[in-house]
Amino acid sequence: MPTIRISDETWNRLKKWAVPLEDTPDTAIQRALDTAEGHETNTKTQPINGAPPLTKPPRRSARRGDKLPQKEFRPALMWAAYKLGKSASKKQVCKYVYELIKDRLSEVDYEPVKTGEARWLNAVCWERSVLVKEGLFRSTSERGIWELSDKGARLVEEGHLDLPGKAKM
Repeated sequence: MPTIRISDETWNRLKKWAVPLEDTPDTAIQRALDTAEGHETNTKTQPINGAPPLTKPPRRSARRGDKLPQKEFRPALMWAAYKLGKSASKKQVCKYVYELIKDRLSEVDYEPVKTGEARWLNAVCWERSVLVKEGLFRSTSERGIWELSDKGARLVEEGHLDLPGKAKM
């Protein structure tokens, strides 16, 4: 998914097209584009001037048991970072993690979440956030770089992770 940067002024203008606690930046931009293309709606997604309302694709919440639990990504995430030299880009780490866990993913894990990324990838990012809070990944790494802390590297080296079968040291 591409990343775009916008000014604070544009961001504040864009917010007027968003439904608080419901819309993502993507849906707010879609709403603004629809308006620009003549399908004007108000901020509650109700039609204005006879234009059709904006529709969002139906989102289904994954039921427990349908998806791989977030904590299951922890060993693969730590192992991947370690094997990539204890520091690598998010993209490199996630690609490695995917290779380790792809056999355990279900259809639900591939469904997009609200941000548009696959559920499994979103879970990896959230688990990395948990690992940062626990001091197992560095919080001071350059943006886009995922780096194991010394404590995290020691856990991998000492074999304290329940790694997928093919990821043994």
